[in-house]
Formats: sequence, structure tokens, C-alpha cells
Amino acid sequence: MRTIDGAGERVTTRPELTAALDRAAKRRGQFWLVEVVLPRGVTSDTLARFVSGFKSVRERMAKT
Repeated sequence: MRTIDGAGERVTTRPELTAALDRAAKRRGQFWLVEVVLPRGVTSDTLARFVSGFKSVRERMAKT
């Protein structure tokens, strides 16, 4: 059986995110998870569109 070798970290600021992505890029071929913690209620336009689309699909599936 093959195991997944990897690492991860949690970030809360843009500089932390930049540093985490740099570290991940240096470890190509290794699984790397970066958890980005956003303040409650703070979203980008892209994230807001994603959430809206996801909710729309979930509502359609609930009706079937």
C-alpha cells in the first residue's frame, strides 16, 4: 500500500499565504494543504459567486 506523504499549514494573512505557497512550490511532488482562514463575513467577489452557485445547485438537487 502506498501512503501519501505531505504536510499542511493554516494561514490567516496574505504574507502567510504567500510564504506557504512558496514552501509548497519548493516541495513539488509532495502533497501540501494550505488552509486559508478568512474573517467571518469577509469574502472576495470570486468566493461570493462560488458560494452562490453552490447554493443554487444544492437547492435544485433538493427539489428533485
